[in-house]
Amino acid sequence: MDKQEIWKSPARVRSQKSHRTQMLRGWGKLTILLTAVGAIGFSPLPMPQARGQTPPSNPNPLVQTVSPPLPRESESVSETGGEKSPNNILTSGSSGKIPSEPVLLDGRKIFSIAIAAENRAITIKQELMAIVKTDFDPNQLQVYYQFLNKQPVIYVSPHREASAKQVLTVTTLDSQLYGGIAPESLAEQWKEQIRAALLQAKIERSAEFLMHQAYLAAGIILGAIICSVLLWDEKRKLQAHRQKIRAEMPSPPPENLPQEEEQSANQNGALDAATPQETSAAQNITTLQELFAYKQKLNFNELLLGLSQLGQVVVWGSSTYFTLGMFPYTRPLQLVLISLLPPPLKMLGVSIVSYLIYRMACGIIDRAFAALETAALERNTGSRRLTLRFESAERAIKSLSGGACFSVGILCALAAVGIDLSPFIAGAGLIGLGISLASQSLIKDIINGFLILLEDQYAVGDVIAVNGVSGMVEYMNLRITQLRDGEGRLITIPNSTISLVQNLSKDWARVDFTIDVAYETDVEQALEIVRELAAEIYRDRSWREKIIEPPEVLGIDRLDHAGMMIRVWIKVKPLEHVNVAREFRRRIKPKLETAGIAIGAPQRSLLFHNELELLRLPPNGLHKEPIAPDRDRDSHL
Repeated sequence: MDKQEIWKSPARVRSQKSHRTQMLRGWGKLTILLTAVGAIGFSPLPMPQARGQTPPSNPNPLVQTVSPPLPRESESVSETGGEKSPNNILTSGSSGKIPSEPVLLDGRKIFSIAIAAENRAITIKQELMAIVKTDFDPNQLQVYYQFLNKQPVIYVSPHREASAKQVLTVTTLDSQLYGGIAPESLAEQWKEQIRAALLQAKIERSAEFLMHQAYLAAGIILGAIICSVLLWDEKRKLQAHRQKIRAEMPSPPPENLPQEEEQSANQNGALDAATPQETSAAQNITTLQELFAYKQKLNFNELLLGLSQLGQVVVWGSSTYFTLGMFPYTRPLQLVLISLLPPPLKMLGVSIVSYLIYRMACGIIDRAFAALETAALERNTGSRRLTLRFESAERAIKSLSGGACFSVGILCALAAVGIDLSPFIAGAGLIGLGISLASQSLIKDIINGFLILLEDQYAVGDVIAVNGVSGMVEYMNLRITQLRDGEGRLITIPNSTISLVQNLSKDWARVDFTIDVAYETDVEQALEIVRELAAEIYRDRSWREKIIEPPEVLGIDRLDHAGMMIRVWIKVKPLEHVNVAREFRRRIKPKLETAGIAIGAPQRSLLFHNELELLRLPPNGLHKEPIAPDRDRDSHL
């Protein structure tokens, strides 16, 4: 059996394409599902407008309040951050020595206060929750401050007739905590923030808001259920496919060729008639390649299984988190959920991500080495040493990628637990910059070489034409490609300079046969002879296995002074076009001679005006000066 047929059988090619399509579909489904979950979770939720939120122009006419102008916008309390926001001021100046804690209402931070007394923030929160439970009227809500013992004290009155409740006192430590802002200015800020927080709490407890959020929560849960079912179905299919792969995986072939026979086969090359040892070697190569392909399928299947399981966690984790944050009664559970993620759990998450990245890298490495090993084993039939070399190189590159993923994972884990990575990043950045500047051409070679392998532009054993040279690919790696031309010269080409590749031996080749016959030849007779010869060589058993399709006689392709050119196309197996063309030329010459058909030859006609001009010709038959034709007189040949 021909080794080319073993390697490139149509059934095998269709199986590989089908498997590649299934893998891409599975990857696409998981990506779409995870994207949909992210879109559901992170989409902004519309908030219904509440009526009656306009505060009264004078909240308490009986009490004289001091209302200094609000601080500048850049100094206002902002949870999103700013150059002078109180949240950022906490990290600088004297405020860094003052302990603080946030004041929360319905799980949302209103502002931070200095810990001047034990459980001060909890007391303030309880006072605000007691006001929320009074079911106050937003139009009658009064929030103001007045000085007591030379300190601003913030009061809240749910109704005009109700007595005001003291919520908190703005202390000197609070002022220092916010960078030394005046206590009255800070009280003015807190007063507005408390009012906004109470109005927001009132809105979120209305029936209209709760019904609106319930619909959104139901949509998120329904989307999570749909995504979970799809992921479960995909996981079930992947598990069934994994069982099928394991059942179909061939056993490793035995090394039944002695070392002397293997070396002899490598030295003598391929023979026209395959010996039993050569046939066994070819079968072993096929089995090794199939085993490698099945291992690659199994690795990718396990990667998709891990992603499907991770997708289930992401779906339910994100949906639970965002559903809890949609209602004021369950929003504090978000803080509890976040507090349950200690640094070890964050490090575990980083480890999982690093492992997934490593598995993806292993899949890419497997695909690249599969292309190289296939091409190399075709040229070195029965050589197990070459297979071992590929396996060693593959293990080395996988170890290198594993070390890189492990190092990056450690840095990410340290960053997750709050360790400053600036010194590490600065040192690595300087080293990386120096290496990249010193090896720009090498990086270009490696990237282009990787793309050549990934896109299967050519492989070892192919005949290609690139950069003005042509030859058989004798060796290639991620940096260079070496060609052996017809004169035996070894040509080394950096991969970064390869931009246009002509592969003359991939999948199939074509014989573009042309022959010129004399101008006086009978056209139909010449075409009939060529057709008979094409049918004869196609029926020949020794040449039939090299020809893919019946030869196609195109007909007369050119008429000129050299005669008539007949063109024939013959589709053949890779690298067989030269041999088939030689055999076609060898057989057509005696047939043309038997039929009396002459090969086309260039012809030249001389035009004379009269017989006397023949005497003016030099001995070599050429004029020194061209003879101008006389159009008014008859011409004689």
